[in-house]
Amino acid sequence: MNDLWWRHQFVSNNNILVFHEGADLNCLSGPDFNNFCLSIDETYVERVAEREHIRLPALHRRPEVFRPAPALYARALHLAQACVLQASEATVSAVTDITDHLTVSWVLHAGIHQGARHERAHERALRQSLELIGDTPHQQHTVAELCRIAGTSRRTLETAFRDHLGVSPAAFMKLRRLSGARQDLKRRTSNSARVGDIMARHGFSHVGQFATDYRAAFGERPSDTLNNVN
Repeated sequence: MNDLWWRHQFVSNNNILVFHEGADLNCLSGPDFNNFCLSIDETYVERVAEREHIRLPALHRRPEVFRPAPALYARALHLAQACVLQASEATVSAVTDITDHLTVSWVLHAGIHQGARHERAHERALRQSLELIGDTPHQQHTVAELCRIAGTSRRTLETAFRDHLGVSPAAFMKLRRLSGARQDLKRRTSNSARVGDIMARHGFSHVGQFATDYRAAFGERPSDTLNNVN
């Protein structure tokens, strides 16, 4: 998996994100991004901290992103995949054990200051581009416009996108607009909502090409998504 852009920072594929109840996982990623979610409550965290004799920091001091030990991360990822496949090794005790270890790792990371590393030119250009794209979800931007705002060359920006997100800037912006259209199709509020209206809202003008791109990205037609809404 390539890097993920989440809450104004890059998150690599060996990090774990923590977000609180009611929060949205609002992020930007490449097309190969997958996520595995594990839900625990505050009582569970307190119980684990007490058992391990760890002083539990205040909620606001606990990190939103942390990197567990490589071996622990590998075990957690393997078990998550086993759960998806409903493998025999995905037992309740195995999930409980890995959850305990991840919780301890998360709490121990709290309060540890990790100085921000020096931001290189291509990373700064990518960050500025992603901030613009994120702040203007319905607006179409050209690669030239991104280069001008980020103050960098097209080659540098192309390299930054491919290195961190696995796709070109143009492909990323199209995927993001497709994702926005999909979200609107899923949460349509009336029976009068039409694919064409939603498509146009996200900057797509050719119905056939939109349907082709949408199916390639999500494995179904836009009308299928619309019809499956309860």
